[in-house]
Amino acid sequence: DRQRFREALGKARNRLAAAPRMADVERIVDRLSGLTDHPQQRLAVKDGTHLKFFVLHDITHMRSDGDYLHIHTVTGEHAMIRERMRDMQQRLISSSFVRINRSILVNFDHVREMKPASHGDYELLLSGGERFTSGATYRDTIRGLLARLYPD
Repeated sequence: DRQRFREALGKARNRLAAAPRMADVERIVDRLSGLTDHPQQRLAVKDGTHLKFFVLHDITHMRSDGDYLHIHTVTGEHAMIRERMRDMQQRLISSSFVRINRSILVNFDHVREMKPASHGDYELLLSGGERFTSGATYRDTIRGLLARLYPD
């Protein structure tokens, strides 16, 4: 009847008004990312309608695909999130992540081996067996990192 319909419509409107908006979810993700005593020990990312939390040390690398990032972990877990590489790089600026080419950000804690490649680039072998080659744009970044790790 009409009365029951009005009540149901009122309940639906109240639920829609109380539902979180995307801007609210993004603000929550930013706040949750900074809640630890040691900043950036965990990474909170929005994966669809869920928030996922990754321990930074468990992430081996991230690969960009347009406006999306694929996050890979030591346990084989994979998540695809809508975030640009440069934005993620800014979020992880004080950690052990290094951008080695246009589409790859590696956790240097998981680099098992580096060997020179052509034209001053490097080939990196990660602990999980993945191989990546650095790009020309990021040569100075890698050289600077090597100089910090292995000073003369």
